Amino acid sequence: MKEKLGAIIRFWKSRWGRIAVITSGIFMIILIVSLLFNISNSNQLATAKSETYSLESENGKIKEELETNKTELENVQQELQEVEEAFESYKEEMKPYEDMEEAEAENREHEAQLEKEEREKAEEEKKAQEEAERKKAEEEAAKQKEKEEKAEEEKKAQEEAERKKAEEEAAKQKEKEEKEKLEQGYETGISYEDLARNPDEFTGEKVKFSGKIIQVMDGDDYSQMRLAVNDDYNKVIYIEVAKDLMEDGRILEDDYITVMGVSFGLLDYESTLGGQITVPAIVVDDFELQ
Repeated sequence: MKEKLGAIIRFWKSRWGRIAVITSGIFMIILIVSLLFNISNSNQLATAKSETYSLESENGKIKEELETNKTELENVQQELQEVEEAFESYKEEMKPYEDMEEAEAENREHEAQLEKEEREKAEEEKKAQEEAERKKAEEEAAKQKEKEEKAEEEKKAQEEAERKKAEEEAAKQKEKEEKEKLEQGYETGISYEDLARNPDEFTGEKVKFSGKIIQVMDGDDYSQMRLAVNDDYNKVIYIEVAKDLMEDGRILEDDYITVMGVSFGLLDYESTLGGQITVPAIVVDDFELQ
């Protein structure tokens, strides 16, 4: 069928197709020219007749060719019609297949849509799962943080309890020591050497010494005195006695007494010769004349 269609097209493009058109045009021109020549010149008319005869002869040949071509054209048209009919028949035969292809195309499109929906659904499920995992991780992190904070609070509470317990135990120990000291009274065993060598260590501690008063300096509320421990002038203690303690009688130089009081560290004073002297000092709480 394709070959028949090609033959028709080739005919219209062939030399004979063009000759048919050209010949018709030439024939008309020749007739007009011949008529003009017949009117103007009889000699020329004869020549024109001769030429016309030749042309008519050639035109007859062309007409024969045209008839032949016409017959071929009719055959080609017949073939073209047959081709068209065959093509229409082919279209009818192929219509079910075309419908099938359309159905398959629709089916493929439907499957593609389903695949797209499944992908979107899978993507949404993936995002939902990732969101759930993220929330779970955040919750676990929050729980872990809460647990750590609780552990830190418990640790701090435990440390605070231990600190308070230690403070309470230290307070109890101190209270115990003070109670023991109170029960012990002034018999602490602290010596003159202890006060002279480590005054800061024993400041505020209770002490008890006996000796001879070698100097008395009276004041309004207090009297300051120098006491030679055990009558040793190399072991002199500076003591301060409140006047309230001497209501039963004053303390005089050369008196032998026993004093009980609290260590006051070291005291600097100037001697009668202008020298600087440093001795232990005691604030007397009580005394006994010997």
